[in-house]
Amino acid sequence: MGVLSYTDYANNLIEDALVSYDAIEPVDMLEFVTSSEYLNETPTTFQSLTIKVLYNLWEKYPPTPAELKLIETLKRNWDITIELDREDPVEKLVMALGRRSTKSTTASFIATYAVYVDMQR
Repeated sequence: MGVLSYTDYANNLIEDALVSYDAIEPVDMLEFVTSSEYLNETPTTFQSLTIKVLYNLWEKYPPTPAELKLIETLKRNWDITIELDREDPVEKLVMALGRRSTKSTTASFIATYAVYVDMQR
């Protein structure tokens, strides 16, 4: 067998890796953000509420007392109703718009999670 070019060698490595690669089921968004195996972050109440609304995680992660208080505040002060038992694109838009300083971090969580999920495929 002759000497392989760098391109052939790299292609062989990639092919071997793909053959032996077993895709794993990605974890959900909230676990990805909070787990020490991934981002190891502690989202604010608004951020965790946003993640649960955007990714429909209410059944797995029921609302915390702080999230329920935030939902009540949104309704009382801004007439924004978050209904946890249905999927509503307007709710998702309201939550994604956010308030004050949580938008940048939340957007970073979402972008990082999207890359993570793509890497698992």
